[in-house]
Parts: sequence; C-alpha cells; structure tokens
Amino acid sequence: MIGVIGCRLRAEQAGSLSVFSGRLLHGAFFHYLEEISPALSARLHDGNVNPFTLSPLFPLEEGEIRWNTMSFQRGDTFLWRWTALEEELLQVMLAVSVGTTFSVGRNAFSVAEVYADGRSGTGVAEVEEHFAAGLEAGERMRELTLRFRSPTTFRVGRSDYPFPSPEYIFSSLLDRLRLAGLPLTVGKEDIRAIVPTLIPVQWRGASLRVTLNGRQNVAGFTGEITYSAKELSEEERTLVGALAAFAPFTGVGRLTAQGFGVTEVEFA
Repeated sequence: MIGVIGCRLRAEQAGSLSVFSGRLLHGAFFHYLEEISPALSARLHDGNVNPFTLSPLFPLEEGEIRWNTMSFQRGDTFLWRWTALEEELLQVMLAVSVGTTFSVGRNAFSVAEVYADGRSGTGVAEVEEHFAAGLEAGERMRELTLRFRSPTTFRVGRSDYPFPSPEYIFSSLLDRLRLAGLPLTVGKEDIRAIVPTLIPVQWRGASLRVTLNGRQNVAGFTGEITYSAKELSEEERTLVGALAAFAPFTGVGRLTAQGFGVTEVEFA
C-alpha cells in the first residue's frame, strides 16, 4: 500500500519562514518520527533511498512574500503534502493526530487535519492495482502533462540538471517504482530508447536556485511540460503511462524528502 497524504497545518503564532524550507521540514518530520517510532526513524535515516516524500509548505491563504521569505499570522493554514511507498510508514502518517505540533525553525505549527480522501490529489492505493491503472491510462494516452509544483532537479556527474529531460524524469520514476516493490523487467536502456519519440509539445516554466542551509545552492526548475504520445508504440505508451501514474506518489528527481520534485500528472 502506498499513499499521498494531505496535512493541514495551522500557525501557532505570527512569524516568517523561507519560501522553501525543505530541510527544516525534513528535520521536523524526523523529530516527530523519533518520538513515535524510534526503530522506524532509525531505519529510514540509515537507508540509502527514502521511501517517502515531503513537500514544502503551500500557503492556503494569501500572505506577504518578500525576498524569498513568507510572512504569516497566527491561525494561517498551510498544506504539507506527504507520500509513503511502504505500508508501515503510511500507517504512521495516517495516524498523526489533530493537535500534534511540528517545530519548523523558530515556528510552531499544529495539525488541523490529516486526510487521504481525494482532495488535493491525496489517496491510498495498492501498488499492483495502481500500476495496472497506469498501464490502462497509457494505452489510451494521446498527451501526457507533468506539473512540477516544487523545485525539481537531477544530478548529472557533479552538477545539477535543472530541466525536465524525459530521460531523467522516467529513469527517476523507474528507480522509485523498484523501491516500491514492483518487479519490473524494463531498464533504463528501455527508457533511453523511448525518449526520442516522446515529443515535448508545450513547456512553461523557469529555472531557479534554492538555498538549502545558507550555503548550499541547488539549481532546479518548476513549471509544466506536455509530451505528445503519437509517435510511441502501444507498448511504449503503456510503459510511459504506468511510470507517470506513480509520479504523485514518488516525486521526481532528487531531494524529494526535502521538498523537491512534487509532481502532478494529467493524461489526455
């Protein structure tokens, strides 16, 4: 079982926070996890690949943003989006109770609601059933749109790659699906073979630099890209559709546990 979970947070006092506070949110989540399940926290912390993602805070009210800092008032609310690719962690996330407090830097936020009922793209699914649904969507697909709601980036050698390359997008998804336990027989060579015929027909977005800890800058991008599937074979369409269907659960690219790579998908 995997899931996309919405957590509505309420500010306990007026304050300010960097627009992108992924590292602080990662720390706040692990602090909670250490209290609830030390063994699970230790296993996730020591793992090479994270079976979860954490989004930035998305404001649910209009607030002031200046110099990459958002200001908020007591009672303002935010959406914090979590995903889990394993059952144990999913159940821990779903069990977070109303009133739980997360400390993010100098700011305290309390949980007003935790949900996975379809709102804001949330929900839970069996891995095999969702894969089958993706295969079916891919078979009918004419176009595929990916929306990158938070900064997204890939690593090429020692450099960031801040552009939605289909090879890197679908290779990333392939890696995360294997983490979710799907015994896939396709490899990255299959992805590379498909890329030349997955034609981008529209791209709207921008590159940006995100400061993680006051020193480290990461180059990424946000925006929306649409690919045409008309040059793909039926087998290729079903593979692309199955991989893309998991993007909301797995995120795309690297640093997805620190707010990067939040992705929405639309089939047409």
